[in-house]
Amino acid sequence: MPAPPCPPRPLSAATARPATAVLAVALAATLAGCAAPAVSEADWDRRTTRLLRTRKALSQAAVDGDRIAGTPAAAYVNLRTALLLGGGGRVTTQVAADGQSALVGWHPTPDAGGGVSSAAAITADGYFLTAAHAVGDAPLQIVRSTGTGVAVAPARVVWKGDTARGGPDLALIHAPVHHQAFFPLAEAAGLPVRARVWTAGFGHVRQNQSRGRLQAVSPWRHDARGTPWRLIEHTAPLLRGDSGGPLVDRDGRLLGVNTEFLVQPASLFGIDHLRVYRPIAVTPDARWLENRIARDRTR
Repeated sequence: MPAPPCPPRPLSAATARPATAVLAVALAATLAGCAAPAVSEADWDRRTTRLLRTRKALSQAAVDGDRIAGTPAAAYVNLRTALLLGGGGRVTTQVAADGQSALVGWHPTPDAGGGVSSAAAITADGYFLTAAHAVGDAPLQIVRSTGTGVAVAPARVVWKGDTARGGPDLALIHAPVHHQAFFPLAEAAGLPVRARVWTAGFGHVRQNQSRGRLQAVSPWRHDARGTPWRLIEHTAPLLRGDSGGPLVDRDGRLLGVNTEFLVQPASLFGIDHLRVYRPIAVTPDARWLENRIARDRTR
């Protein structure tokens, strides 16, 4: 009797620090008694990463012809998506020849902790949404595009979901920046299944975009503190480092921020492919979020 297929494993789309999220497919297969190639975990991790990068590159090429809210899609999401750095390090910048984009390099301090992730601007005065697992005890820096370059500012955590107690993988942070382009909020439950969606982030410490389709939106969930949120399933390709990046609709409204993807690699006749790939985003209730921001502003 053949062994049962392996269940998909959740893979954080967050920090891009090396060896922080090794995909343990072979080990899980052995423990579960499911069918999986007899290769090392590190080898499957490399092969899975290669598949994800190829999928992301193809999607990013398709985004080049898209428009969001009447502007080129890549420019729209990039201007509103920030690089979130945790831990000590040095940021280097280089303005591109067109004067409208910038390359960002990060040189982490050894043993500084933290990592690289993404954040979505939601107000003009420096409030951002990101993933809870992207913010730890290490100091935070926001690196954002100004249209002709980049600016770096310290960031603080305003609110963070308690995932250990059933809370959302979501965090609200603030940086002392102004005149920041931002995403207006939207209600994902109002969109039809298969509606086109776009993402942005700093997967593998490179700014990128992708597009996909809305797959499903969960009912409202609440943690012990009464915090309301939904989970959104979509198909847009993600990489490690994209956590906290935006998921938006064709009008440029923020549906949620990406937090993880469930992935199951496989090999057939020597050709690697992804048997399961399911990205997940988290969205808070807009009124709850506005009240949380208003309370923080009064302080």
